[in-house]
Amino acid sequence: ERFYTPDFAKSKFKSTPVPSNWALLGYEEPVYRGFKDNQAGEGFYVREFTIPQDWKDKRILLHFGGVWSSAEVWLNGNELGRHDCGYTSFAFDVTNKLKVDEPNKLAVRVRQITREYKFDVCDDWTWGGIYRDVTLEAMPAKRWIDDVVVQTTFDHLFQDANLDIRVMISDKHKNTLPGNYPSPGEPYKLCFTLTDKEGKEVAQRQMTVPAHVSTDREICLSLPVEAPHQWTAETPY
Repeated sequence: ERFYTPDFAKSKFKSTPVPSNWALLGYEEPVYRGFKDNQAGEGFYVREFTIPQDWKDKRILLHFGGVWSSAEVWLNGNELGRHDCGYTSFAFDVTNKLKVDEPNKLAVRVRQITREYKFDVCDDWTWGGIYRDVTLEAMPAKRWIDDVVVQTTFDHLFQDANLDIRVMISDKHKNTLPGNYPSPGEPYKLCFTLTDKEGKEVAQRQMTVPAHVSTDREICLSLPVEAPHQWTAETPY
């Protein structure tokens, strides 16, 4: 049945917590490494939600932290896509598929195995379900941080360090100058702050990024950190 359509009856579903694995909730017997008697379970999830009014002009992403082992996703009856891997997170841009003034319906079909499932199944249990968080992220529609890469480099005494940061900014301004030339937009400020586990500021740096024509831009900087608390397997931090 087309369970993902807006008019499909909610009464056909049972309430269940997410994140979870359906075998641990008693919907089936837990299976070790694969499936049993050529039977692989599937789960069907639906959730209705509303979004704040001030999200109307924002870019919105739908994030899945982890689904075992395959997820097929719909929003308001529109298919968003499919992800076949139980260990990796994934996201969809749902900006143009969300409703602001009425409820939205999210539907997910979870397959316990796929043709590729043996690459994910090792010495473990095959527990189907949405087992990590599902979240919505709202960001500015014209400019946002698309990716962040951080690398730590210590000095030769292994005392002080540099926090090397690479940020990818997506800039989608569409303004034009007279003569239909693209506008460089406005300068903007980036602020980088490193805190300890109590939230106390350890290092901070601000920089102003000059205006540029609508495009993606990579920004690199190094943040010096004096005598950082070092992480080890024996003393995690």
